[in-house]
Amino acid sequence: MKEIIYLNTEIMNSLIAQLDKGVTLHYSLEQTTQESNTETSQTTRGKVAGFNGTFQTDTSSLLSSINLSFGANISRNGNEITGGSRTLLEGQKDLLNKAFHDYALDILLQLLEDNQKLKTSSSPLAEGDICLWETEWKYYDFEFLGRIVDFDNVLEALGVYVTDDEYKQAETTLKKQRKQPKNPEYLKAQQIIAQYQSQSAPRNILKQVQVFCAYANKFLGNYSIIKAANTFHLIEKEMLREVPTALSLRSESTRKAKILFRVIGERETVFDEKNLNFEVLQDFTRIGNMMFDIIFVALQILKDGDYIATPIAIYYE
Repeated sequence: MKEIIYLNTEIMNSLIAQLDKGVTLHYSLEQTTQESNTETSQTTRGKVAGFNGTFQTDTSSLLSSINLSFGANISRNGNEITGGSRTLLEGQKDLLNKAFHDYALDILLQLLEDNQKLKTSSSPLAEGDICLWETEWKYYDFEFLGRIVDFDNVLEALGVYVTDDEYKQAETTLKKQRKQPKNPEYLKAQQIIAQYQSQSAPRNILKQVQVFCAYANKFLGNYSIIKAANTFHLIEKEMLREVPTALSLRSESTRKAKILFRVIGERETVFDEKNLNFEVLQDFTRIGNMMFDIIFVALQILKDGDYIATPIAIYYE
């Protein structure tokens, strides 16, 4: 049984179509477990009644005559209409699609093995290789990281946050109360200054991380990153089966996941502050790679010799 974390259905369907001479994208079921039933019924009935009569007299003779005639009619009419409809719910349609895609992953894995297109070892890889590794992994979502590393908010929530204004006011108090070191105001000012200074180092580090996260999130857009062994993966958030917060917690686990991916390149040598060459800025085709390296090398996610990969599926089994 697979516990799928990520599935890129577009790449999966493309590979199946190439290996199996086509792929089924849609299907229908005759029996459903969720449905909406609507029935309508309309009945009309009517009755029409009529009465007529005539009265005649004859006085031409000594004996008069009277002629009476009567008539009546009754008619009935009616009409009855019934109808019904049944609708498959959108939630169930999505469930059926997921069930189909999950099974298609098994088909793809079998096709790759049958056609000897699947690499399972960590031997030197080439661009275009399709691999299946079972390894530990780390998930990085910079939108999430940028929110959670706000150190000032954490300190404020713990009730130990010292603002810049409080720090400056404490310094002023020390200067004024210098000759009275046992004064309560002097002692409190000392405590505030010590607390502020102890927070400065982690605050500065996390503020730098915030700057990197904001920049990374800006150019990554709707992508996040997974680092597994010496592979660097760009994944589309829309194809994740779990929210970024849950995945960040999962990546702390030592449980190994299976990652099916395609190699799209190798970073033999990455740009960093030591080998930064500003002549590269004159080549617009390389600026993106340089800035990409600088950010992720600084965050210790990318290093020399890493492979850049496009993940197809990430799952536990």
